[in-house]
Amino acid sequence: MFNKIEEAAYLVSCGLKPKLKPHNNIRYRDCIDAYQTDDEYREIVKQIATGFGLRVLDISKLGIVMAVVEKQSPFRPILADHIHARFAEVEQRLMFGATILTIAAICFPNESSFDYDRARYVTVTDVRHRLIQLAESFNDKRDEQEVVPGLSDAWEVINEKAQIARNPSGGHKVGSLARVVEQTFKYLAEQKFISLKADEEDGTYRTHSKFSIYVREFAAMRAFEVIREALVKAEDTI
Repeated sequence: MFNKIEEAAYLVSCGLKPKLKPHNNIRYRDCIDAYQTDDEYREIVKQIATGFGLRVLDISKLGIVMAVVEKQSPFRPILADHIHARFAEVEQRLMFGATILTIAAICFPNESSFDYDRARYVTVTDVRHRLIQLAESFNDKRDEQEVVPGLSDAWEVINEKAQIARNPSGGHKVGSLARVVEQTFKYLAEQKFISLKADEEDGTYRTHSKFSIYVREFAAMRAFEVIREALVKAEDTI
């Protein structure tokens, strides 16, 4: 017998495991089918998610996608701890945030770009160069720029950290912009937002539909709008 409460809790738990996919998990697939066809079950899933400070953003044959929406959610510290462990310094976290917003802005340059469910391709090198260009533009026209909390600080850090040279072994030094950009891509890949294309230029990633769902969640952020507008202006001047 299908225990709706137990299976609803299981479906919510699936959303907390990025590596778990419905195509190789029969129970997961059955839960998705129930969510799409059973109104009572769907409401139970939403209520359980809400109780944990989560919100269901999307559910399809690819899986369930949720976001942490409550500061007191027991799952928020997991994400924060993960990011803090990877990026120990505040300056690194500022660059991490700016990098994610820039990747999103490149992939979704305008509102209509969300209407097409297709993969986008973005490279580590391109994102790093774009960040440097944006930071230099901010520095050159500081008096004309809108001050966006966090983002303005990030541009100053990027201007400084972009100059850090490689290690003697050829790798990027911890704390450098290049190292943070690489680590940000790896983080997004671990979360199944993007994946590395082995048959393309080294450092080329393709986006997954899950990434577009999350980008929609912060598309109204002023920091994202500023980066997107700046990238469009930069393209127009080329």
